[in-house]
Amino acid sequence: MNMNQFVQVKETLQSHSLRITKPRLAVASILIKNKALLTSEEIHTQIQGSKKLNCDQASVYRTLTTFEELGLVKRSIFQGEPARFMLSTSKKGGACGHEHEHFFKCNQCHTIEPLKECLISKQERQLESNGYRNLSHHLEITGLCPNCAKTKPSN
Repeated sequence: MNMNQFVQVKETLQSHSLRITKPRLAVASILIKNKALLTSEEIHTQIQGSKKLNCDQASVYRTLTTFEELGLVKRSIFQGEPARFMLSTSKKGGACGHEHEHFFKCNQCHTIEPLKECLISKQERQLESNGYRNLSHHLEITGLCPNCAKTKPSN
């Protein structure tokens, strides 16, 4: 577990005069440990599977909402799926300085991986030069991840 991220969560809660509760620490622990996009149900399941952590489903959802409002987590919506959450690595903006997300989602194992490069920054700059403002985007590329591609013949 990354102690710096854990300390950051605690400091952010304290700076907003919010209590550091067991449910908040449990959700933070799971998010820090996984470094992946998880649904609230997946977070709850992992908390229940832990002998050290305890938290009910409603507390998980409330905590995620609070963390999102504080900028500690990022909510991502994928077509046909419940919202997924991951710890925010920065306060705002991606590689090109705008609020956006880029992901690859495997159609077989459903693994979701963030893409590091901004694939649409050139188009955004063009829109901005034409007067568009407060741009954001969500790009979801789907297909088979390398592991699934090895086991499934291509058509």
